[in-house]
Amino acid sequence: MHLKMFDVIHDNKLKIIYYENKLNIINYKRILIFDKNKVSIDTLNKVIVVRGEDLLITKFVNDELLITGKIKEIKMEDL
Repeated sequence: MHLKMFDVIHDNKLKIIYYENKLNIINYKRILIFDKNKVSIDTLNKVIVVRGEDLLITKFVNDELLITGKIKEIKMEDL
C-alpha cells in the first residue's frame, strides 16, 4: 500500500506514448543501448526495445525521453 501511495504522490509509473513515429517514455531507469537502428530502455522490471531507422533521442530531460525516427517495432521484454 505504501509503495502505491508513493507512486501516486510522486507519479512514478512508467508511461509510454506513441504517436506518428514518436515514442515518449516517462519514468524509465536508464538507456541500455542507443544507435540509429535500436534503442533499449531499462525500466523497473522490463526492457523496452525500439527498432527502426534513423532513430534519435530528441528530448532527454530527467526521467523523460522522446525517440523519433522511422519506428518499426516496440517490444517489452522481461529482465
